[in-house]
Amino acid sequence: MARDYPKQKTRSDMSRRVLQRAAGLAEGLEGLAAKPVKMWRTKGFPYRAPSVPRGVVVPARESTLGADFDTDFARGPGARFVRRLLVAGPVTAMVQFLARPKVEGVDRLTDLANNDAIGGVIFAPNHHSHLDTPLMVTAVPKPWRDRLVVAAAADYFFDKRVKGTLA
Repeated sequence: MARDYPKQKTRSDMSRRVLQRAAGLAEGLEGLAAKPVKMWRTKGFPYRAPSVPRGVVVPARESTLGADFDTDFARGPGARFVRRLLVAGPVTAMVQFLARPKVEGVDRLTDLANNDAIGGVIFAPNHHSHLDTPLMVTAVPKPWRDRLVVAAAADYFFDKRVKGTLA
């Protein structure tokens, strides 16, 4: 049984020419960038690490990524202020747009807050997606949110300096 599928739209000659010119321009820029990169790679010291004489043991460089990533700045007042702005604005808007969370059982948190015998609480999402952290940060009630600490996988979020700083 034959089906009548809608006719596929084809690119016009003009749009095809524009795409071909853009591809040619990209190739040209790639060629221009290749020369300085090749020249940079042939340079030695001080642009690269110096050679090491025989018999000298170079100490291993301590890692500043992964579990050794320095996160002291994240607990400072500046980072805390920026985090509050982000959570109050774009993060909450994104979560409301994507998930529309419904918070239940807040009365239990009030009971916990009034109990001095309890030192802390763990809020644990089901780890269904990368939206878990923003969802939890926006769903936790205000007095608890200010003291919330987020745990993250060091091997995933802190493997590059930029990702670690943003995390």
